Amino acid sequence: MATTRISTLLSLPSYTPGWGPRSTIPSLNVPITLDDSFGLLVIFAVSIAYLSRGHFWDKKDPLYHLWFEKPQASLGEKGLECQNRNIATKLQESNKDIVIFWGSQSGTAEHLSVRLSREFRRRYGAEVILADLSDYDVASIAQIPATKVAIFILSTYGEGDPPDNVNELWSWIATNKDVTLPNLRYAGFGLGNSTYNAYNRVIDVVTEAFHRSGARSILPVWKADDSKGSTVEDFLSWQDALFGILATTFHYHEQDIGYQPALSTVFDESMDTIDLHHGEPIEPRQKKRGEVERSKIYTLPLTESRELFSNSERSCLHIEFDLSQHAQLIYKTGDHLAVWPHNPDEEVEVLLNVLGLEPQRSLPLSISIVEPGTELKFPTPTTLNALLKHYLDICGPISRDFLSSLVQFAPSESSKDLLKQLSSDGTVCTQYLSSKYITIGRLLIDLAGTDATWSTLPLSFLLEFLPPLKPRHYSISSSSVVQPQTIAITALVSNIPINGDKTSQLPGLTTNYMARLNPPNELHAHIQRSRFKLPISASTPLILIASGTGIAPFRAFLAERMRLHRMKRPIGKCLLFYGVRSSHTEFIYSDELAQVREELGPALVELVTAFSRDDPTKKFYVQDRVQERFGDVKEMVMEKNAWIYVCGSAGMGQGVGRVLGKCFEELGWEGARYREWAAMMRRTRKWQEDVWG
Repeated sequence: MATTRISTLLSLPSYTPGWGPRSTIPSLNVPITLDDSFGLLVIFAVSIAYLSRGHFWDKKDPLYHLWFEKPQASLGEKGLECQNRNIATKLQESNKDIVIFWGSQSGTAEHLSVRLSREFRRRYGAEVILADLSDYDVASIAQIPATKVAIFILSTYGEGDPPDNVNELWSWIATNKDVTLPNLRYAGFGLGNSTYNAYNRVIDVVTEAFHRSGARSILPVWKADDSKGSTVEDFLSWQDALFGILATTFHYHEQDIGYQPALSTVFDESMDTIDLHHGEPIEPRQKKRGEVERSKIYTLPLTESRELFSNSERSCLHIEFDLSQHAQLIYKTGDHLAVWPHNPDEEVEVLLNVLGLEPQRSLPLSISIVEPGTELKFPTPTTLNALLKHYLDICGPISRDFLSSLVQFAPSESSKDLLKQLSSDGTVCTQYLSSKYITIGRLLIDLAGTDATWSTLPLSFLLEFLPPLKPRHYSISSSSVVQPQTIAITALVSNIPINGDKTSQLPGLTTNYMARLNPPNELHAHIQRSRFKLPISASTPLILIASGTGIAPFRAFLAERMRLHRMKRPIGKCLLFYGVRSSHTEFIYSDELAQVREELGPALVELVTAFSRDDPTKKFYVQDRVQERFGDVKEMVMEKNAWIYVCGSAGMGQGVGRVLGKCFEELGWEGARYREWAAMMRRTRKWQEDVWG
């Protein structure tokens, strides 16, 4: 076949003086075909196109950045990209004297900070800066002048961990021990749970660092204890003390200007229903610095829902969801599933009727910001029905400061007098609210009677005082190795008596919502990444300690180990301690555990149980079994490099820590040595906990 050829001569010198003896290098004739020429031309064209992109073609939309700005930006609040991250400068420019920093994981600290800022406005007509710690350069805290006050409301979660948005401050404190803060005047309030080992550690570490650096606290640090259910009352007591200091030291004068709406709500029938939010959860506008990774929100169909046990007090469900419709949704063993619940229809009806808004429930509703700097936490436009069912937490606990603010809208003198009495006496208020489970709708009925309506109570007031409905998190009980297209969770279902009447019960929000669903019903959920992970090496021995539904992730761990065993891979021994109330009614997954034990044998898996109510004369808890088997635990950890995992109630987790500490002390260890060892184990991820309560 004839081929047209273009010859090019590449001549190489056969000898170059100074490079050694003469050698003969033949000349090379390299033929280039038309195909080669065409290929070179294509490469040249692609290179020119790539280099000219954004200059001559595919120019970036000049308004592209607006997709990433908060809606409030049009109302005067700048997005993070252009926001001044120096808080000292921000205080000076806005002519404000107080900044409230919040650090929150579940949203409680943020919600209390919003309450405090609202109370500043109501009592004193004073505007403050409400600051997410991740939105500002923490080093600029050192520049806050002595004429200003910084308030820190910080929560602690897990085993003394800071919230995601406090990580920057946490690192700054750890790496800048020589910084001085002579001008900083501050107040601190911590949120924690005394059933955890590191109760309120975050506020302690932060305020101790401030003290070492020369900062001055305007009043002692206060701490809330969620284990006693007193978080809000603790906050209100601290708030009263704070306002007392502001009155005596900073000469603040109360004026009680009443309710000043920060939001506006308007029913607008001209809107097209296609533009409305009808209940789908809203993705966060932007990821906070240091925030734990999470997936997008997806609609997941149920494939299985079965009851694991049921008694007069509670029941337990095993629920599975299908992921096959979402190829991009990938979970890992040990992650959490966050389920977005709905408020019960009955509670929505109660609230609509007592507000006198039943006729407007389906009308388009527009929500807008009136007070600059206010964050809009609800989707708009929507409908009142969607707002109350899907977006507003109308079943959560009610606080005394809410009752105090409600007085001005009371429909009668008797209801006004009762509200004043409740809001002025914390003990009376606690007794009233604890004697009956009261949602906001049922409270309004209880105060005014079944025939009265709260027609003067603004909808905006409820939007500002009540928190948004948030997802509930469940440990995933399936293995991503064994069931990559299926997610399983284990959920405890409970009911709360209404007004003390067990025949009339308010269902637990999320679990009862799921209990009403059957395949192929769907719900909204997302994956929350977790650090509760197996060792990389499957041959690492495991000590698994669980109570109740804390068995969920260990079900996944064991399924994964069993799959590897079937593949002839070496696996380490698993020593599982599991405690429940009764071996007859609440011993969930007992059949599966028996199958695992039979297949793997006692050399690879051993189950140690504790049933606290089987023997009325003696209660055995899972930590008691750990103490009984301490010799085996010590051998596995010290000699075989086993990892420890704890999952269940926070009280159980704390009990396990105490028991191990006591056992090591009996071996001659001093308390400091055990604490150092336990901290090292946790730091190296060889001791992991997933606890709650």
